[in-house]
Parts: sequence; structure tokens; C-alpha cells
Amino acid sequence: MATPKKNDVADDKVIDAYLRDAMMADAIVDPVKRCKTYPDMPGISWDKKVVAARCGILRAPEYTLTRIHELLDQPGGAKKLDDHFSGLLSDHYGVPARREMIFAAFDVFKNSGAAAETAAAWLASDPDSAYAQLAVGVQKTWAAGTVRGGDSYSMTPQYRIEMMLRLVEEASVHLTRALELEPTLSPACVALLDDAKIASDDSGIIAKRCLRMDPYSFAVVNAWQNSVEPRWGGSEEEMRQVSNHIDLHSDKNPALQSISTMIAGYAYSMAPYESLGELQDQLLATVKIAPTSMMFDKLSRAYGINGHRKLSLAAQSQAVRFEQNAVSARRSRMFMTLTTMPGWALLDAEEQIRRYPNYAQFRIDRKLAQGFVALEKSGQLPSIDKDRFSYSDAGVDGMESNNATLQDECLQFNLIRRREDLGARAPCEDKIIKAAPTNPNAWRVRAEVLRHNGETSAALESAKQYLQLADPLDPAFEMNRKRFERWLARGNPQPSSSP
Repeated sequence: MATPKKNDVADDKVIDAYLRDAMMADAIVDPVKRCKTYPDMPGISWDKKVVAARCGILRAPEYTLTRIHELLDQPGGAKKLDDHFSGLLSDHYGVPARREMIFAAFDVFKNSGAAAETAAAWLASDPDSAYAQLAVGVQKTWAAGTVRGGDSYSMTPQYRIEMMLRLVEEASVHLTRALELEPTLSPACVALLDDAKIASDDSGIIAKRCLRMDPYSFAVVNAWQNSVEPRWGGSEEEMRQVSNHIDLHSDKNPALQSISTMIAGYAYSMAPYESLGELQDQLLATVKIAPTSMMFDKLSRAYGINGHRKLSLAAQSQAVRFEQNAVSARRSRMFMTLTTMPGWALLDAEEQIRRYPNYAQFRIDRKLAQGFVALEKSGQLPSIDKDRFSYSDAGVDGMESNNATLQDECLQFNLIRRREDLGARAPCEDKIIKAAPTNPNAWRVRAEVLRHNGETSAALESAKQYLQLADPLDPAFEMNRKRFERWLARGNPQPSSSP
């Protein structure tokens, strides 16, 4: 581990008190109340109006996807949906306490499977509904972004570009129709901005329309900012235009200042993981501007690289506090606290299940956290190696998701060089393929393990198998695809700088 870099935030006692208060706040189920109750990280203080406005964006949708589906099966259900979303749109413009809720309401369609089916069913039942058109457009825009991924246009494979462009074209038809039916429906305008970003098109004309319609909306300005980032074909000059807009209008919506943080930290957000430790001071200065989840996640990683484990946990907790429409920061913290503060880890695991009740890996996470809570209650926790532990330590076995458990354990035990703990029988990378030969995650794990053990050709073949089997709409696919295609392009899974 690197020699800890000097930190100027707070001493251990202050950080310990902060962590205790943060854990107490995390027990609050309501996301807005939880965010507002959360302590600020020691050494960082923001305007209370900014924090309140940013926390307000975290409101959960009033109608879940399940509820929407149920209403569509009832007589008059489509009209009830239209009335509900029409009310949200009116409140967005006229009731400050309910601003932005119309955007969160359609986040439930940013997925595949049931989200696509429900949106299509709604549109079939009411083709002249602006909100049904928006639901289909939002879902197709999400799918296009998932297929495109985060690479530059020139680095994206042609077959993915073709699939993405088809989805963008389909989405744009529905979103344009939504705006024809309801000209003030700014979530449709935001989705069109997202389409322009995904397709690396000029977003200027769309942005002007959105800003005329809804100049103070966090979602609108954030989408504009995302669309003009250099990685999507934008420029620093365009980002300065966003900054100027925020300076002019953040008095109307203080949450806009969080977007200023992302602009100031754009270069750091694009930095390779291994360089974040050197950027600790710059990242700390950036998060002091206004709260934002991504930059705190980067700061947490910087603290971790530099040996500040408590500060890393403290920063990660702020990333969790302000995380929107995701649980990746929360899951990272769960593993940070699992063997030292398992009660907190269990809170994170339970929140994951609340958000995504059908996701098998999150059920495994909960069982894992429950196991370590039991170890703590029995007095056995001190005997567990805090950095190297087995799923079996926590009693995770015999689950309906046993294959996923075996795959995760195989990967983790190889990465921490405790391969011998898995036993002397068949290597785990062979065992998981035998158990689930068509499971793309099993091939992903096998590729990672073989790479880690220096078995180059076998790792590349496993990477190919993953790319053939994986679903492009799986949220994890894009990150894995980029890594594996880099491996295959250079004919070696090892970084070029490796000996």
C-alpha cells in the first residue's frame, strides 16, 4: 500500500463521529429525508439551500413500474395514468416542492424487459397519450445508450453504432410526437438531448428548445451539460456556456450548482483509476463547490489509494448520499464495511433489494451481510481477516443463486491471492463453466481469473465466449465489453506496461 498522503480534512475522532452519524441517517428509508439528515463530510460545508435542493431530486417515483402495469390492466387505467402524469408536469412548473418529480417518474422505464413491455402496452392502449409516447421514447433512449456505451464514436464497433442509431431513430419518433401532443413536456426534450449525445450529433438546437421551455430544471441543464462534454463530441467552450447559464439561474434552482462541480471536475472524472491518488487535493477542492455523487466516488478512490481508509469510507458515504437512479456507490460501500461495520453493510444490502427486488446478486449481498452481522453478534467477527474472507465464512451457500455465488467467490479469491482457500479440487474457473456453460458471467469470471494467473490464450478465448453470450442491454455489459475488446485488439489481456 502507498504511504498515506497527508490529509487536511479532519482527525480520526471527528471522522469516527461523522461515520456514526452517517450510519444512523442511512437507517432512514425515505431518500429525501435521509439525504437531508445526513451529516456533511468534516471539512466540507455547502449552502443549505443547495443541499436541500439537491436532496429533493432524490424523490422516489410515486408510481412504480408494477403499479403502472396494474393500472393498464384496469378499466380507465390509461386515463388515470395520464391524469397523474399531467398533474406532475403542472406541479413541476408551478409547485417548487414538487419540481423535477416528473423526470423521476419516467426513470422507471430506463431498463429492459418489463420496462419495455409496460411502455409498449401503455402506448398500444392510448396512442394519443403524450406520456405513453414519452415512456416508449425514454425506454428506447436508455437502450440506445446502453448499446452505445461510453467510448468515443470512433472507438465504438460498427455493429453497435448501427444498433444504437436504429434505437435513437425509433426513440426520436416517439419523443417528437410526445412534444407535439404536450409542448411543455420537458422530459421528452431531455431524452432528445440524450439521443443527440448518444449519436454524437449537434445538440445545440435541441438544447435551445429545452432551455426556452424549462431553463431552471436540474434535469434539463444536466442533460445539456452531458451532451456537450468533449467525450461526446462537445467542447470546453460549450461547457463554459453551461457554467454561465448556471451562474445566471442557480438562484432559481440551487441544485444547478452541483452541475458546476461536474464541469469543474470533468478532467478528473475521465482520469484513469491508477492516477486518482495523485489527484486527491484537486478532487477535494472540487467537491467543496457543491455536492455530487460521482466526484465523491472519485475522491473515495483517491483516499483509498493513498491509504486513508476511514476518509475513503467517509467520501464514499457522501457518494451514496447523493446517488441518483443507481446503487453502485452503495454496493461499493457495502463491501467496505462488511467485515468492520456489518450492520451498516446490511442497511446498504437492504436498500439495494428495495430498489431492485429481483436482482439475484443483491440477494446474495444481503445474505452475505446477514452472515457477518451474525458473526459480530456471536463474537467471532474479530477472528475474520478484514481483507480476505470467504463467502462460506458468512454461511452463503445452497442458495437459488449458487452459480452466481461460486462465480463471485472464484473471482474474489483469485484477486486477493487466496486461491488455495477454494480447495485442491478442479480449478474454480473450470468448475463455474461446468455448472453454467451458457452463463456469460461465468465466462467473464473465467477470463478475469485466467488473465490474473497469466494464462493469456485461454483468457482471450474466454473473453470471446463472453462477448458472444452476453446481452448488450445488460447494464454491466458495456464496461466488460470495452475491457475485453482492448484485450483482443492487442492480443494480450495484460496491460502494455506489465513486465
